[in-house]
Amino acid sequence: MIAKWIPLTERSKLITLINAGAQFGTIISLPVSGLIAANINWESVFYFFGALGCVWFFFWILLVFN
Repeated sequence: MIAKWIPLTERSKLITLINAGAQFGTIISLPVSGLIAANINWESVFYFFGALGCVWFFFWILLVFN
C-alpha cells in the first residue's frame, strides 16, 4: 500500500511513523492490559483487544480502498 499510495519522496517519513506507531501501541497496551486484568479479570484482556481489532477491521474496510 505504501508503494501505491505514498509519493516516493515521503515514503521514509511514513515508514518511520508506522514503525513508531507499532512500538507506541506496545507501550500503551501493556499497562492497559494490566489494569484490565487487575480490575476485571484476565480473560477480559483478550475480549477487549479482540473487540478493538474488530472495530479496527470495520474502519479499515470502510476507509481503505483503491
